[in-house]
Amino acid sequence: MRNVKGKPRRSYMTPCAFNNETPEICFLWKDMGDYYKLELRLMLQGKIHPLQYYFNTAFFAMLSYSPRKYVLLNSVDDSQLVSYFQQSQFQLLVLKKHYDGNFKNFVDQLRMVYSFINK
Repeated sequence: MRNVKGKPRRSYMTPCAFNNETPEICFLWKDMGDYYKLELRLMLQGKIHPLQYYFNTAFFAMLSYSPRKYVLLNSVDDSQLVSYFQQSQFQLLVLKKHYDGNFKNFVDQLRMVYSFINK
């Protein structure tokens, strides 16, 4: 509390809720013609949900339709992956001519661990 200037007020706090369900990270793989689009999403109760990318919260993810609703990620690796994809608004674009090589290896490693949905 040393770093807080002035007296903290109750209005500074915002209520939040924590979801008890275990989320599963999944990826949407889209062929856009000249390039591929890889989007990170969360699957809760069989439904795919986009994530909020405005705030970086370690070990938690915020759902875009309810920014005050948090879900606890399964592992540190999931948290690091979400943090990495958050920098680009949870999507990566790559030209098809640049896909072979390092990016293909990256996607293949993701496919071994997470589910992919082709769109």
